[in-house]
Order: sequence, then structure tokens, then C-alpha cells
Amino acid sequence: MTIVETMDNIADYLRAVLADYTISDGGTSAPVSVYAGWPPVRDSSKIKESFVYACVTDWQDDLDGTNQTSKATVQIGFSVQDADLKDGWRQLYNLMETVRQALLRKRTIAGRSWLQSPVKGMVVVDNLLFPEWSGAITVQYVIGQPVEEKIGEALNG
Repeated sequence: MTIVETMDNIADYLRAVLADYTISDGGTSAPVSVYAGWPPVRDSSKIKESFVYACVTDWQDDLDGTNQTSKATVQIGFSVQDADLKDGWRQLYNLMETVRQALLRKRTIAGRSWLQSPVKGMVVVDNLLFPEWSGAITVQYVIGQPVEEKIGEALNG
């Protein structure tokens, strides 16, 4: 299991969870895009779609003792476009809550990544990019660790 596979598997799961989820802004509804790794870089000042991304921000391999594990910290980021000055923020919280509950319901992703506690969330309160509302959920997954090969053993067998 690699950290890239972890990002891909979480993004695939979130795509399925959010397949019918839409964000309404001014009478129009649009789906939420989900990305593995970094979301696409904005190359224009046009308002972009609402999106979620799953990006491994750090990882750690514990090689000591009998409980050898590899862990990956994943930031699940949220960007919601809503120009409603009074209630636009609610769509961010609703989307984050949908994802939080989905993560807690299915703690094993693709049979290869196991959710650990705590699950932490935050929102950007100094919103300088209005009408974009932003937040993140940070989680840690135990991921598969390679089997150690002894020096002198053949690489292919």
C-alpha cells in the first residue's frame, strides 16, 4: 500500500458518497468534484466549482517492537462556492458533516487503510476569498507496510 493509493482510495470512496450531492448557489445546483492529492491549480480568476480533496500531508513508519505500523495523515479539504452572505457558510458545514459521517461509518477504505482517532475538523474563519468557504478534516490511517527483506536475499524470490 502506498500513500498515493491511500489518497486514490479515499477519493474514490468520497466520490461514491458524494455522487448525488450538489451545492446550490443563486438558484443553480452543481455537483461537488473530488480529487486525490492536490486540487487543480486555478489558472484564471473565474469562480471555480465546489470541491473536496484527499491529500496525504505526512506519514510515519514505526519499525520498533511487535506492532510495526505505517500511518498516513490525510487532509480532506473542502472548498464551497456560495455567494449568500447570510447562509453561504451552511453549505460548507453540511458538506463537511456528510463526509465526516461517511468516514466514521466506513472506517476501512478499500480493505487496506484503517481510520484511527481522533478525527479533527476546522473551518477557515477569516474568509478572504469570498464567495469561497473553506475547511478541512484531518484523519490518520494505518496503511500496509512492506515486508522486510534481509540483506543478501534475492530480490525476486
